[in-house]
Amino acid sequence: MADPDYQTTDREKGKPRLDIKALVESLAEIRALRQEKTSQKEVYESQMQALKDEHGREEDALRFRIAGLELRIKELETENSDRMVEISQLREEYAGLRTVSEGLDGEVDCQDIGEALAWNQYDFMMRDCKVSEKLIKTACRFIDFKKYLGIAAEKGAVEALSQSMEILRSVVRG
Repeated sequence: MADPDYQTTDREKGKPRLDIKALVESLAEIRALRQEKTSQKEVYESQMQALKDEHGREEDALRFRIAGLELRIKELETENSDRMVEISQLREEYAGLRTVSEGLDGEVDCQDIGEALAWNQYDFMMRDCKVSEKLIKTACRFIDFKKYLGIAAEKGAVEALSQSMEILRSVVRG
């Protein structure tokens, strides 16, 4: 069976002849396909450019955000460094406070405090007293005011030291 697009002539039997009408139709289809290809290419290129533009905007936005985050990281690192210095100083102060609080009992001589305050308290009592000096001197023969004022001052110093030590211990522990 012969192909309808090809016709044979009497002169040349067996040799195909091209059908012009079929050829023209094929060329028209090729042109249409080329146009469609060109228009599709333009559409795709347009879409590609739009995607590239959007990608560029997203990339710029991300770069801006990254720069902001890097700046915030640097700020936080600086702040962290400052806090670490503060912590180091506080640890040193704490160690010093702990050392002082542990050795405070042996460093404070309450007896010396009592002796020193006895004279101060006696002088104050003599200046502030409303009783005549002759009467006080008579009483001093029987009562050693300086001694008792010194004992009272020493006991006060012992109590003050004890309370101070308790406060320091609670601060150092807690």
